[in-house]
Amino acid sequence: MQRPMYLWIIAAALAAANGLLFAAAENHRQSLRGLSAVTVRVERLSEEARAGGLSEQTLRAEVEQRLKAAGLKVLTPSEAAQTPGRPVLYVRVNARLPYGSDSYAVNVTLALLQDVTAARDPALTIREAKTWDAGYLRTWPRQSLPQVMNTVRDLTDEFVGDWKLANAGR
Repeated sequence: MQRPMYLWIIAAALAAANGLLFAAAENHRQSLRGLSAVTVRVERLSEEARAGGLSEQTLRAEVEQRLKAAGLKVLTPSEAAQTPGRPVLYVRVNARLPYGSDSYAVNVTLALLQDVTAARDPALTIREAKTWDAGYLRTWPRQSLPQVMNTVRDLTDEFVGDWKLANAGR
């Protein structure tokens, strides 16, 4: 089975750039003000990522541990549903092994999803709007895929740092 050409283009661009990072903007940091708790949702991993040594349970445990260590309460999904804004820290690790390649094309994203009110119509609530996000896009050698956990840790630490800045003096 031949993979679409765009995977080859992405993999080549990532190999040349050796990784691209995108971080949260200042207005996104401000969306963390007053946040005291979140639930963590990890997107289901591809079979390729699992075969490479990653697991949803390990990702969730690592993110939750770092949040708790920083002082953020980690909610169960049912607790989050009862919390104003229903905050979710969404973790996505998309790792694909392009056909015939020895390197994974990997995109890691952390995003805060929460309910927000539209300024033009305060009666309009938008569910799970992305108000903060950061990510990393690069290639990883086949045998090094478990090191993606370092990227997840770094992005979680970035979230925690932005949360602390937004809540300094509270």
